Amino acid sequence: MKLLAIDTATQACGLALTEDNRLVAEYRLIAKNIHNEQLVIIIEHLTSDARWHLTELSGIVFSMGPGSFTGLRIGLAVCKGLAFTLSVPLVTVNSLDALAYNGRYWRGRVCAMIKARAEELYVAQYQSDAKRLQRCTDYKILDLNSISDYLTEETLIVSYPREIGLSLGGNKNVIVSETDSFPSPLAVAELGYTKLQNQETEDIESLEPFYLQDFKPKRKVYNYDSPLHTQPV
Repeated sequence: MKLLAIDTATQACGLALTEDNRLVAEYRLIAKNIHNEQLVIIIEHLTSDARWHLTELSGIVFSMGPGSFTGLRIGLAVCKGLAFTLSVPLVTVNSLDALAYNGRYWRGRVCAMIKARAEELYVAQYQSDAKRLQRCTDYKILDLNSISDYLTEETLIVSYPREIGLSLGGNKNVIVSETDSFPSPLAVAELGYTKLQNQETEDIESLEPFYLQDFKPKRKVYNYDSPLHTQPV
């Protein structure tokens, strides 16, 4: 089974090609606006380097959010287009689940965190026995001031960006992961492979990203002394 996994939920754009749950190629790039400008080109280069043709794909896996509104919208549009054109199934993986997967070898509580807007975080907690990771809370949005009450026992923090976890160092229950805290397209692919085996596919027409909150565009203040200058508030 040949899969293409795409993660555009954060500023880190990640793609992976796997065959029967074996990594063939992986690509990650952190750059502003990269999803809109380069995603399709990256897919073409990645498949070409692996000497794959898109028609060989058995399915598409997408990291559905929560995360960047723009990144998710662009990524899902590309995934839908590929799945429809190639007549292959599309499966989705929650972005917090994929991030928490980095801590799957920890024994105990794991908390995945992704920066939302301002001082808010997307969070979820998991229980790990060093072999299997099981989510044990709902997906939530919390502000930084609520995190201490949310972490009630010793917890491994896997966050994007990693600075979020480091900023919680004063909490006695916090252990910041020393491993890669970037969203992993390979994790997206591995979780998606299991869902495909269980035939947990999506309806392409009705599928929407998992935003977890309503989109609020940045408000701009216009300086009429300099009509070409705007500053987001």
